Amino acid sequence: MNKAYIRLLGANLLLLIITILNSFLNFLNSYTIILFLLLYFIFIYYFVGYERNNKRYQKDIIIEVLIISFSYYIITYLSGLFLGFNQTGYSLKFLNILKNILPILLLIPLAELIRYVLVSKGYIYKSIVIFIFINFVMLDINLFIHAYNNGIINFILEILIPSIAKNILLIYLIYKAGYKPTIVYRLIFEIPVYILPIFPSLGLYLGPLVSFLFPMLSFYLFYNSFRK
Repeated sequence: MNKAYIRLLGANLLLLIITILNSFLNFLNSYTIILFLLLYFIFIYYFVGYERNNKRYQKDIIIEVLIISFSYYIITYLSGLFLGFNQTGYSLKFLNILKNILPILLLIPLAELIRYVLVSKGYIYKSIVIFIFINFVMLDINLFIHAYNNGIINFILEILIPSIAKNILLIYLIYKAGYKPTIVYRLIFEIPVYILPIFPSLGLYLGPLVSFLFPMLSFYLFYNSFRK
């Protein structure tokens, strides 16, 4: 094993250990996890190395992300005319919105920069890519597991399965086009939950199905774009 692989393996193992421990001990909240990710990014920046984000097609892919994302919202909200709508559970007062979205606005760029460093250095190693995928699924789990109380089956359907699909797509996008398209994608899908008053009532089974199939369909569309 060469030195680069060992460094990548060590960096991924560190992140995996922290996320697993936090799943049980809950020592990272929505703000301290941002501090941890910042320190972790600084660590891998020097320990693993950073390559300039000079991927081709970034602007084209960002435009495709915008088109696909807004198409998703149009289709799902039109479905709400038949399935009904649910009101948001979050306060829509300005200060509460700011309080809710500020951690997300900090976390998403940090997480995608970390993903970019790990993928750009480790994409040639299949085992490292698998580690990266597991780590980011675990990171998603860490963000919800201690505040989620709807049961293990619902957690699998609503959190785990969508996270698997989302992270397959984001790893592919960041490998092909860098971190900017993935930041845009996540902001579009993770911010509106805190600022929109109503959402389509897709239900326990249709909602997770859509949350899984949409990233997979997006993956297919982007894959065909890069093939061309």
